[in-house]
Amino acid sequence: MSTGERREANLREDEDTCASFGARYGSPAYNDCMLTQQRRRDVKQLESLERTRLTTEIARDAQIMADRARKQRCDRDPDRRECGR
Repeated sequence: MSTGERREANLREDEDTCASFGARYGSPAYNDCMLTQQRRRDVKQLESLERTRLTTEIARDAQIMADRARKQRCDRDPDRRECGR
């Protein structure tokens, strides 16, 4: 689904949600509801981005630790197969 199609689908979903709450199009309650739905979606996206950032950071830190451990093992025993000598 393209970005424009996703945006349209989100708008329709939000309109349906607000209508199901009884808010009439153009009313202050409808406008508040639409803003709340957008805010909910924005928060969900930010949480997803933060989870991705944390996962990436954890993976990077794990790689650094593995590299350090391998270096220490190779310093102790350079004839190990993983040391490439």
